[in-house]
Amino acid sequence: MFRKLIIVILTVGSLAAVLLDLRQQRTETIYQISMCHRQIAEARYDLWQSRLQIAEQLEPEYLRHLIARAQLNLEPLACGQTFNPLLSSSALAAIDHRNIQAQAVVP
Repeated sequence: MFRKLIIVILTVGSLAAVLLDLRQQRTETIYQISMCHRQIAEARYDLWQSRLQIAEQLEPEYLRHLIARAQLNLEPLACGQTFNPLLSSSALAAIDHRNIQAQAVVP
């Protein structure tokens, strides 16, 4: 009888220790998740700040002036069209090539 009581006490004690460990792991996991959410929120804030700075620096009139100076024939993308990076890289190459030529002509 005494032996069974010792086994029950040890079993209950070990189960309690396992439950405490699981509870601690759960608490640490929740903390890590909240830290990840905080980092994501900070990254989103930084991204929006960068987008705001870019938008402030790129005014439509200035962009139209650059496009006209580079003599590009650009068409706006309609809703539902996909972006083709091959076309955009050739357009960028044309801009760079024309800018290099314009800089070479100017004394």
